[in-house]
Amino acid sequence: LIFRGGFIAVDMFFVISGFLITSLVTREIDSGRFRFITFWKRRVHRLFPVLIVATSATMLLGAIFLLPEEFAELGRCLASQSLMVTNFFFYSVSGYFAGASQEKPFLHYWSLAVEEQFYLIYPVLLWMRLRRALLVLGLASFVLTTQWVQHDAQAAFYLLPTRTWELLLGAAIALYPVEISARWRPLASWVGLLGILAASLLFRDDKLVWPGWATLVPCGLTALMIIAHRPMDTVGARWLSHPRLVHLGVISYSWYLWHWPVLLLGATVSERGQPVHVAWLVALSLALAFVSYHLVEAPVRHSRFIARRPLAAVTAALVLMVGVATLGARWGAAAADWALRPDQQRYAAVRGDLPAVYGVAGCDEWYRAARVQVCGFGDAGAARTALVIGDSVTMQWFPAVMETFGKQGWRVLVITKSACPMVDEPYFYPRIGRVYTECSAWRDAALTAVATLRPDVVLTGSTTTYPFTDGEWFEGSRRVLDRLAPAAGRVFIVRATPMLPFDGPGCLARQAWRRPWLPRAPVCSAPAQAESATDSYAAVSRAAAGYANVQMLDLNAVVCPDGVCAAQRDGRIVYRDSMHVTAGYITAVAQEFAKRLGVPAQASARRD
Repeated sequence: LIFRGGFIAVDMFFVISGFLITSLVTREIDSGRFRFITFWKRRVHRLFPVLIVATSATMLLGAIFLLPEEFAELGRCLASQSLMVTNFFFYSVSGYFAGASQEKPFLHYWSLAVEEQFYLIYPVLLWMRLRRALLVLGLASFVLTTQWVQHDAQAAFYLLPTRTWELLLGAAIALYPVEISARWRPLASWVGLLGILAASLLFRDDKLVWPGWATLVPCGLTALMIIAHRPMDTVGARWLSHPRLVHLGVISYSWYLWHWPVLLLGATVSERGQPVHVAWLVALSLALAFVSYHLVEAPVRHSRFIARRPLAAVTAALVLMVGVATLGARWGAAAADWALRPDQQRYAAVRGDLPAVYGVAGCDEWYRAARVQVCGFGDAGAARTALVIGDSVTMQWFPAVMETFGKQGWRVLVITKSACPMVDEPYFYPRIGRVYTECSAWRDAALTAVATLRPDVVLTGSTTTYPFTDGEWFEGSRRVLDRLAPAAGRVFIVRATPMLPFDGPGCLARQAWRRPWLPRAPVCSAPAQAESATDSYAAVSRAAAGYANVQMLDLNAVVCPDGVCAAQRDGRIVYRDSMHVTAGYITAVAQEFAKRLGVPAQASARRD
């Protein structure tokens, strides 16, 4: 939590990698000793032995600790990782209702895939002495990054074209050395070191477009550190050359492979997020890195037997990659069969228990467009109209709206955009890596549409996860209500349902699947409300108080009785993820919804 900007380590790694590999290859080319097969053999020696050990251990432990559907995905990821295309895998599984990528044990392998894809071609360009072309390629890659991240942040993050410039920045330092006078090297060293530390403390992935212009900061500071430490005679260089730090750097690759699987798999048997438990898991991953480096990585890397047979080593690696990919696919298929067991299928199926709104084409286009589509349900010719407008957390009440109004002959309309609050404030949306401009444009057009529709009843609201201050919640809500209240008979602002600190169906499925000899069965319930959610609700309530026909609607006691939110209640699954309630549960409590709404159920007359 302290180093919120720890994600910059990947960008720093790319710069350092580009510098080191380029320095090595250019020396060999200039001396006439470079051989492509030898280069790729070294990559095999460096990466594959401990990679196979860490990956195999993760798969074996995953079979014990992960759910069948999680293990099935792990098998598919293993297949992609074996072919060094993991970055494409994680790009392909992104989506609004998709599970968080951060919960995948092989997530960190995406950067390894990017690096290997780059080094498959890069030595050829160096050998052809296309150095100026490399500079042009790096500049083009950066320009592409700044543009691509605005339209497809997931692609910009995971794919090689937008990461090439970082690797080539390190390469440029090796190809075109820059000298700093001895007088200024210490200052440059400390500026780089302290700048990187400040960035790791201050940068936040929920506030920055990444990768983008801000990526120049850690990459530039890393480049400055490399330049300042040539030769290694500065105070910062001597500090970084401490034997313990050097050894930490030596085992860093092994640590990189172990740390994420250990954290995620360990969280299934420990208190997730608790600092003490996280510290123990980090220490365990470091211990595994130390052991695997000294018992696996180093012995194979320095093996004379393998060194004398580069072609055989590369061929064996390719065969092994294909074999592991095949094994991963088979494991994934077997786990998919496990997921079909009745006790697991129930929890898997509930993830698709969505309101009917999402089955209508064009009703919700997420961030892809700002177009407003009014989706109609119920009696199209009814004299009275109920409108639901808002994000997906508001839209989860649609089944209850249909039970309350649709079955009484009303026309029910829907205007929705996922992750778009009914609060007139711009915000940075981490899922797309930029300011959600489509949301602002959509909300303006949607409010204009409401003024034309003039519904009798409006239900609206927003989840509480948006990064607004109390003042922004108040002012932004008031700006929306200034336009919404005059256009409607009555307006109800539905309080956002509390979030679970875990995935609801996943927790229940883990209880059903868990081996009896494992410690600590997961608890699938949590206290109902966070302080931030209470503060935002109070701010919106103050804004609503200024309008005679606007009323707050707090249904949290219906979803979380007695202040406790449970993934399952009275045999019925409540949540379909960590924040959305199932359509089935909403339908079951529709009578209570109508009662708290206080709107009399009246059959409407048809329009002439």
